Amino acid sequence: MEHAEQTPSRNRLIPLWGILLFGGSLIAGVTAAFSATDMTWSDRLYVFLIAGDIPMMVFAVLGLIVAAAWYYQKRQPGYIKSVRQHFAEAYPERIIRWVRVRGATPQGPIVAVLFGSTISSTPAYQYFQVDSESGRITDLGSSPLIPESLPIGPE
Repeated sequence: MEHAEQTPSRNRLIPLWGILLFGGSLIAGVTAAFSATDMTWSDRLYVFLIAGDIPMMVFAVLGLIVAAAWYYQKRQPGYIKSVRQHFAEAYPERIIRWVRVRGATPQGPIVAVLFGSTISSTPAYQYFQVDSESGRITDLGSSPLIPESLPIGPE
């Protein structure tokens, strides 16, 4: 089993071949659309559509959006997991609705937990500061609303 984990996967070349085929087809379509000088823009778009480049461009943009979302999701789960676990241990009677990174400071991210005491109760926010270096979680208090002074998003 150890040997199988140390051997690099051959399937890693499949995305590379896909990118090369996509790029080659896109270059061929662009070359065909812009090779004739007497074509109008609608004619060029029609050539792109016939060559299949418009659906491929849409597919590529959607692929980039999915890849960016996956990267963003994989980048911060450590903070979210640790705050979720800390909150569940500190306040077992509260129901967590969601946990999000709501801001950033030089010390680390500010994580907000939306919680309620029961399913039908009015939700409130609990804020935590996560130290990037030590991983220590500091409770910043709770509020029924997002405070104005809280920096939203990375700075």
